[in-house]
Amino acid sequence: MDSLFAFRFRGFASWGPNPRVFYFGGNNQVRSVDYLNMIATEGWYANAEFRIPLVNAASTLLGTLGPVRGTIFFDISRSKIKGYPARYFVYADPAGCPSAAYDAIGSFGYGLEVFFLGLPFHFDWVKRLYLPKISRPFEIESAGGTTLQFWVGYDF
Repeated sequence: MDSLFAFRFRGFASWGPNPRVFYFGGNNQVRSVDYLNMIATEGWYANAEFRIPLVNAASTLLGTLGPVRGTIFFDISRSKIKGYPARYFVYADPAGCPSAAYDAIGSFGYGLEVFFLGLPFHFDWVKRLYLPKISRPFEIESAGGTTLQFWVGYDF
């Protein structure tokens, strides 16, 4: 069996009078947000993944598919822009008033990775998570339903 656990942590910071802005999110960084939809001058994200081989290779009319892997994952992130607190706001009110604020955002779910023509195609079913206080990591709230995220790219 070629099952494996994969872990990643990435932290970044830019200080000074004109700090650099980092763009991240989507793909296999924080799966519950769209690609490069998070911005910050300092922050971090972490991922944990369990990858399971399902099919080694399958010959089809289109060519060879494979390997096919299943994944179970968990992502979490916290970030901020210089001069502002590290908070994520949820806007459920049509008037534009935030209904809740959270310290961290993340996701969990499962997915399939299919290699076709040498490229890995990912289909991830994702549920968004919110952490009201980072000091209490087990008080996690989930929001919305499960969404399907599709992306093409290699794993970390």
